[in-house]
Amino acid sequence: MTNPSHHNQPGDDFDGALDRGLVAAFGAAASQPVDEQGTNEQGSNEQGISEQGTAPAAVAPPIVARYELLEEIGRGGMGAVYRARDRELQREVAVKLLHVGHDDRLHLVERFVEEAQITGQLQHPGIVPVYETGYLEGNRPFIAMKLVGGRTLVDLLNERADPERDRRRFLGIFLQVCQTVAFAHARHVVHRDLKPANIMVGTFGEVQVLDWGFAKVLGERDINEPALRTVRTDHTEKQSVIGSVMGTPAYMPREQARGQLDRIGPHSDVFALGAILCQILTGAPAFLDQDGDLMAQAAQGDMAATHRRLATCGGEPELVELATTCLRAEIEQRPATAGDLASKLEGYFEELEVRAERARVDAASARLRARATVGIAALTLLVLATATIGYQVWRTQANERAEQARGLASEALHEARAVVKRAEDHGSENLTLWAQAVDEANRAVLRAKAPEVSAGDRRAADTLLSAVMKAKGAAERTATIHARDAALRTSLTALKLPVEEDWINLDDKPDPGVSEARRLAHDYDLALTAWLGGTSPLQLTTAAAEDRIRSANVAAEIVEALDHWALACSVIAHHDEQAAAAEHGKHLLAIANAVDDDAWRARLRTILINPFLMRDDLLQLAATADRQLPAASVRILGQTLWEAECEVEALRVFRNGCDQHPDDAQLWFSCGLALQRVEPRRWQDAAYCFQIVRALVPDLLEPQHRLGLAQEALGDHEGAAITFERLVRLQPKVAHWRQHLCQAFKAQNQLAAALEQVEAALATDPGQASLHSERGNILLLLNRQAEAEAAHKEAVALAPGNPQLRLGLALVLQKRGQLDRAIEQFRAVTATEMSATAHGQLAVALVENGDRREAKEQFERALAIDPKYISALASLGRLLAEGRQYAAARKKFEQTIAIDPNYIDGRYWYAMMARELGDNEAACEHLEHALRIDERVAKVHQVLATVQERQGKFDLAARSFARAIELDPDMVSTYVNLGNLKRRRGEPGSALELYDEAIARQPTLAMAHACKGLALLDLDQLREAVACMHHALHLSPSLTPVHTNLGRTYLLLNEHELAIKHYQLAVKATPRDPTAQFNLATVFAHDGFDTTAALHHANEAQRLLRAPDVKVPPISRKHVEQRLPDLLSSLRQAVLDRDRLLRMAREAPQAASVDDLKNAAMIAYRERLFGLSVSTYEILLAKYPQQLGEVYARTRYQAACSAVLAAASVDNPDDASTLRQQAMDWLRGELDHFQSPASAARADVCEVMRHWRKDRDLLSVRSSDALDKFSPAERAQWLAIWKDVAANIEAFK
Repeated sequence: MTNPSHHNQPGDDFDGALDRGLVAAFGAAASQPVDEQGTNEQGSNEQGISEQGTAPAAVAPPIVARYELLEEIGRGGMGAVYRARDRELQREVAVKLLHVGHDDRLHLVERFVEEAQITGQLQHPGIVPVYETGYLEGNRPFIAMKLVGGRTLVDLLNERADPERDRRRFLGIFLQVCQTVAFAHARHVVHRDLKPANIMVGTFGEVQVLDWGFAKVLGERDINEPALRTVRTDHTEKQSVIGSVMGTPAYMPREQARGQLDRIGPHSDVFALGAILCQILTGAPAFLDQDGDLMAQAAQGDMAATHRRLATCGGEPELVELATTCLRAEIEQRPATAGDLASKLEGYFEELEVRAERARVDAASARLRARATVGIAALTLLVLATATIGYQVWRTQANERAEQARGLASEALHEARAVVKRAEDHGSENLTLWAQAVDEANRAVLRAKAPEVSAGDRRAADTLLSAVMKAKGAAERTATIHARDAALRTSLTALKLPVEEDWINLDDKPDPGVSEARRLAHDYDLALTAWLGGTSPLQLTTAAAEDRIRSANVAAEIVEALDHWALACSVIAHHDEQAAAAEHGKHLLAIANAVDDDAWRARLRTILINPFLMRDDLLQLAATADRQLPAASVRILGQTLWEAECEVEALRVFRNGCDQHPDDAQLWFSCGLALQRVEPRRWQDAAYCFQIVRALVPDLLEPQHRLGLAQEALGDHEGAAITFERLVRLQPKVAHWRQHLCQAFKAQNQLAAALEQVEAALATDPGQASLHSERGNILLLLNRQAEAEAAHKEAVALAPGNPQLRLGLALVLQKRGQLDRAIEQFRAVTATEMSATAHGQLAVALVENGDRREAKEQFERALAIDPKYISALASLGRLLAEGRQYAAARKKFEQTIAIDPNYIDGRYWYAMMARELGDNEAACEHLEHALRIDERVAKVHQVLATVQERQGKFDLAARSFARAIELDPDMVSTYVNLGNLKRRRGEPGSALELYDEAIARQPTLAMAHACKGLALLDLDQLREAVACMHHALHLSPSLTPVHTNLGRTYLLLNEHELAIKHYQLAVKATPRDPTAQFNLATVFAHDGFDTTAALHHANEAQRLLRAPDVKVPPISRKHVEQRLPDLLSSLRQAVLDRDRLLRMAREAPQAASVDDLKNAAMIAYRERLFGLSVSTYEILLAKYPQQLGEVYARTRYQAACSAVLAAASVDNPDDASTLRQQAMDWLRGELDHFQSPASAARADVCEVMRHWRKDRDLLSVRSSDALDKFSPAERAQWLAIWKDVAANIEAFK
């Protein structure tokens, strides 16, 4: 299997090699990928004794062909460890077996295999060597390893009477543990279960870290022969599920206890090491049973109690502080790796040695003072005694005095020689000791000047002082040389790490290769001139330079520097055609050859003179580089290949060099830099290399900077933030590091923190245009638009010729709605630069400005410059789809997916078009693919929900809408859509709550008010529904569907005229919409209201459906096409019936049936044939009163309305009066009918009377203006009728 990220790289068949290795070690089953299941194992030690929980019962030892299993020596949750005899080599070994029954649990087998692979590849004295792996019969795996003698650290700690006993010894053991774990961290492995039970202390003091069963390779590096590969690192998509908890709670950091696998790293092991140090100092680990559940304590991460125990344990402050720092809940507050922890502990031990040495010196001085005190006391007694014992006593005193002087002189000389010996042991490394030696020698000389001291002792003291003075001078000279050499090494190390080249600065830059070469040439000259005491190597002859360099301790480093300097001169000469640079390079190479006798490097130097013209010779030489070359040779060869544009071969050389010299930080850095620059850029592998550099040399900042750039490119914004925060703490005034930190915060939506960083950067470098632009971008995200515009204007003012900055200003103007000004800025960029981005952004602004034609042209220009400009392709596809150019749009979307199958916007808009076309399956496929890429995109969940709803998958749709709301609570349209789903599923109450939530979040959202009206309609709250719909139209008059819904509501309210009015408004707004025509036809056809108008609009709907230039959404078309044929058929029949009935009413009404007369009267009324309607009603009421039954009263009222309208339409006043009188009689009959106790309609009298008072048909006999035109008698009669109407309303309300 070939990893696609490795293409064009020879020999990168890592997966195949690993599979072959697994088959060889464990059989064919091991090379198959399996899922790793999350477990909650509590951790076990190498002896297999679980500290938490119960181990499986012991079983009889199985038989392994090569190994004779002697006895079980340990048992844990996963397996058992046996002492065994290797029959072939006749030695005792340890054999670890997976428990019976676990061999069919693939995730446990995989973890068992991984333990063997990790332990076998971590070759370190502190890690138990693996001898062999394999399978028993029945696929039960085993690991054979070295049998470790000794006792576990937990046993040794438990034997102490108190924590202060033997503390120095345990700290030494702990340091070895840290060094072992540091080795693993440098190879990207974390243990995840460090504890005293997993640390074995051997008989001779050797320390080994056991049980790597929970260890994990955090990331693989993609270079030849990777440092660590396991069965699970080859299947990265099969890693532990989030939430898995492994390890021992008493030693477990918060992120591990919470199962946050993506946050577990070397810092997690550092916490466990801190817990072990805590146990050494206090007698107990980080968390105690007495404080509650261990796992809960670890998950909570409250370290206050632990820190209090440490503060009161009586340990040395340095150790307490170190343990406290390791046991921080916050990851970033702990030491980054075990290497950092080991360095701090080594510093502590060195300080102890200094203290001990000082104590020895002080003790010797004290002894001398004590002897002097005793002598003085004795002398005093002797003096007192002389008064009584005479001359003999005095003589005795003098002798003793002389003896004392000689003793003091001898003691001083002895002490001086001891200090000199210590100074000699430290050589030039500790000049303070030499100063002490001179002091002690001077003291010995002073003591020797006493007259009682022999001449021999006096000469010995003088000789010692002279020798010490000479040795001190020599030591100082040596120290000066060493300091000079160290300064040179520091300078050369920094020179091998390139300066800032991350292209964050938007200002114009020269060719990076030439500028870098000029920098190197200048800085190498400065560094070597300083080492040579102010004389440049270019000013020395070859012989003079050789004489100065050959015997130097840093000769090898200088030779490498000369090679690199010469290569820089070659680059300058090649690009700038500078003859002086070429001559300088030749002179430097001549010095290097004079000092260095290596023939292979001499051959390389002949090429360094001009590697660009000798590329074939260079490649031929590189082919021989597979032999073991010194690291310096690998570095210069790889760099020369790179400068000669042989990138693939350069990368191969660097990879091989890293494998041959795994501790060479500069090689790892060069390899990482090449991986960052090679096409395609291999950021993951580069990041791995820079992490190795950071582990090897934690104080170098440039590798950490490069690591941050790689994390940015990989989208690891949290990691980038941690890296750049560390850099900013170390060097707060480096503006571009703050800018990177700002971008990392911005990517995590931590906008306030991002703004703080960019403003701090501006305080350091206020003239940096890109910083002002970045500040403007953040202010825009914070919706501080005016400030954002001002910041971008400042950026453009500082660098007016920079098109990227002008683009930033244009985007702010576009966001502020100042489209004309934004378009002007975009055009200014496109006029001076072939920028696909500028054309694309101009197109977006043109779309917003309503100019879709030019927008399409600008998108096409952008794609002509960059055919793979993926966002322009997707936007153009969207534009074409909106213009119903579906075939062209589909082509653009397919091109988008071909460029990047995981481009979410391409999938999203393709799905939107498929949904529009009714292709729900295709829409679902693209949306689900988008969610597999990133499940957190709310708009994708929302559209997927609408598609699922169309497919009838209502429960899935509801869940998708709910997930969209969870991801983006402010996307108010989702509340509306979910409400629509609830309403269509018969839950108007739930829908109403969702609409109200949408309105609360965005009160001006017209669609929410409109849909709320529909929910109220479903709840029969018709008047409230009408109010909501009218409010929606007030907010958005162009919301045409609301007119349709209002028409439907008014129909239910029996207000036909208002219903027709709103249906007509819908048709007026969208006359070419067949759905609107169909709806209006339906309402006209309601109860035969206006058959002619209904037929007209139905025919118009049919014509529009058939018109090729009318685009109808598939769902709407289907709805109308299904119902229109029946409507047309019924309307055509209704027209025929109308004509027949009207003819009957004119020609033979007396012979008609009651139904025909009733229908003819109503049709005549609707056709405004009021005279015909009145005559027909007269016959109907006179001929069929009994047949009309309960509808007689309503029919009489309709007849009265017809008579009133007929009276208003005739010209003859007498005829009009006659018709009004007839209407009055009919209405009076109705009033009398309502007064009858037997009337079934009495309960409805109030409503009927109110209808009379507002019926427009009766306006000409109701209004004051109309009544004033009648005769006084008629006027009085009508007033009486309306008085009775009012009385009825009052009586029956």
